[in-house]
Order: sequence, then structure tokens, then C-alpha cells
Amino acid sequence: FEVPIVPVHSRESHGRASFRAPVVLPPARAQPSPHTSMIEQTPLTVPPKQIVSSGRSVFGKGIQASCSNPIVSCCEVTLSDSYTLANDISDIDSCIDIQVDDVLIDCTGFTVEYNTGGGSTEEGIKSDTRNNVHLQNCKIADGSANVGSDVLGIRMIATTSSSVDFNTISTNGTSVNHGIGIFSSSSDINVTSNVIDASGSDVNNDALHVQDSSNIAVLWNVLRANGTMVIDGISYETGTNSIFANNNITASSDDPTDLSGFPSNGILIASTATENEVSGNNISINGTGGNNLGVLVAATSTDNNISGNVILTNATHNNYGVAIDSSNVNRVINNTIRTGETSNSNIGINLISTTQTNVTNNSVYTQGTFGDYGILVDSSPGALLDGNVVTTNGTAGNDNEGVYTNSLNT
Repeated sequence: FEVPIVPVHSRESHGRASFRAPVVLPPARAQPSPHTSMIEQTPLTVPPKQIVSSGRSVFGKGIQASCSNPIVSCCEVTLSDSYTLANDISDIDSCIDIQVDDVLIDCTGFTVEYNTGGGSTEEGIKSDTRNNVHLQNCKIADGSANVGSDVLGIRMIATTSSSVDFNTISTNGTSVNHGIGIFSSSSDINVTSNVIDASGSDVNNDALHVQDSSNIAVLWNVLRANGTMVIDGISYETGTNSIFANNNITASSDDPTDLSGFPSNGILIASTATENEVSGNNISINGTGGNNLGVLVAATSTDNNISGNVILTNATHNNYGVAIDSSNVNRVINNTIRTGETSNSNIGINLISTTQTNVTNNSVYTQGTFGDYGILVDSSPGALLDGNVVTTNGTAGNDNEGVYTNSLNT
């Protein structure tokens, strides 16, 4: 069998990505000080993620048997085939290990429960160095009670031409808990119409984490991430030619003492990620923590398109709609952005140490006490600001501006 993969976009002769409209799928079934100098604004810090190592060797300490068909217990998939589940399955460690190419697992609504022992370095389903793997209609649940770290619902390493569709995925634990993790030269993967909840009592909990992988299509998902800080609905680092569209994303950070500069994001595009599309998403950031961003493009990421998103950031302080930090030739177009309510230091669109950024036709509303900016351009020569509608409503002090650019933009 062969499940087709949605093409992400085509390349035009002038070198810029020309994004095709994504295939329309049905909905899923069933900062530091608020007075940081505007002349020398401190760049937002992208912290080193505690990433799952592609060299992990311990998997499924309780797995011994090859999978039957239909699958009746946690197992190893050793034959290429289309599998279904006959019942709910569960394991104290990891659950399903796919060891061959050309596999479809349709859970038909049954549950894959993993990590009931509350350990670390566990997965619900994993696929390493595989091709043509498809996972659908599964309920994948972390069975622990807020213990254990480095836990993933689905893990794909060096996996190609595959898909994850119509699943419900949840994680619990402390830190580094991801609903889906895609790593190490994976490519041509569709992630569509899933509902993912990634929760943890500490840091680095992402609903979807993608690293060192390209041509990933993430469409029509509901993504929720919770933790103390460094929380991402989607984290995408070091990849190209991917699309993140029409997702509903909620992230909530709950550390009121967080002044580290380590942000929590609806969508993070970072670490030389190039030529990617972020469009048509509904993004909401809330909680008691500081340094919250709807979309952050950072760390030398170029030629990315941020367009048509609806972004609301309303946590305790330092709320940003879109921030472009130390990254060039990006586009922020036709977004609707609202930041802050009663908090301080709210910025609709922030350019920091960038060049040739296009900010066009956005609707921006910022409201708070002081330190509020509709559009703030800092040390960013060649920025194009055109056709934006900006409203700023600060209730205290004079440090509130609709559009502010400093002398370092020439």
C-alpha cells in the first residue's frame, strides 16, 4: 500500500518558495525588565532545548513479542502490513516499536497506553529509520501521574514518507514531554487532524517538536502545551520547506518568577530554519509566566512566511504577537494580533537585529499598563512597514507607542 503525502510547496525560478494551498482536510474527529532599552534591546533568548537524543538505545523494557494482527498487546512490528488493534493495550514502559518499512497501524479508536510505571525515556509508538509508516485513529496516553521526563506519545527518527492522522495524544510528567517528536533527517511527513495535549510540571514540554527535518506538513491539528516555561505548541528547529497551517494552538506557562528571557511560544521557528510557511493558525498564549510569544522566528532563520494568523497573547507580562529575532528576509503579512490586557510590556510585532523584513497589512492591538508598542523596530535596517492598522492603549506612563523605530535601523 502507499498513502500519498501532501506536497508542501514548489520552487519558483527566482528562488523564493511559492506555497501551494494545503489539501483541505476535515476537522479532527469524534522578559527581562519591562523597561529594556529601545536603543539596545536585549535579543530574546532561545534556550537550548533538552532534546531527545537520536542515539537512544533503551526502548520497551517490557516488549518481547512480535505483533499479531490484529494487535492485542504492546509489541514489536516485524512484518510489513496493515494492522488494527483488537482492544486497548498498555505497558509499564513503551508500547509499540515499528522495526520495518511499509506499516499502517489503525487503532480504530482503541487506546495505546504507555509508561504506566512512571519512568523516563518512554514512547507510546516509535519509528526509527523507517519509510512509509502511517499511524491513525489512535488514543495514545501517558499512563503516569506527573512523573518521569523525556516521554513522547509518538517518536519518529529518520523516518520518511509517513503520516500521523486523526489521533488523540497526551503526555504527563516533569520535563521534555512531547506529544509528537520528529527528529534527525525525517522528511515528507504529514501530521493532520490530531488532538495533542503535552503537559509537565517543569520545562520543555511541546505538543509537537520537530528538529533537523524538512518537508513536514502540519495541518488542522488542536495543539495544547502546558508547563512552567519554555513551552511550545509547535517547535521547529533546523529544517526547511515545511508548512504549519490551520492549527488551533494554546500554550500556557505558569512561572510568575520567570525573568530569564526564555520564552514560551505558540510556534517557534529557529536554528537556521528556512523557507517555511506559518499560516491560518489560531494561537492563544496565557498563564502566569512572562515572555510569551505567539510566533517567534529566531537564530538565523530566513525567508519564512508568517501570514493570516490570529494571535492572542495575554499572560502576566512581556507578551509578543510576532517577534523576528536575529533572522533576515522574513515576511509578516495579514495577521490579526492582540497582546496584553492589564499587564505591561506588550508588543504586537517586534523586529530585533533583522534585515529586509516585510511587515505588511497586519491588524495590531496592544493594551496594558506601560511599555506597550504596536510595532517595535530595533536595529533592523531595511524593514518595510506598509498598510498596517495599529492601536496601542496603555493605561500608565508615557512609554506606549503605536510604531517605534530607533536610530539603529539605517
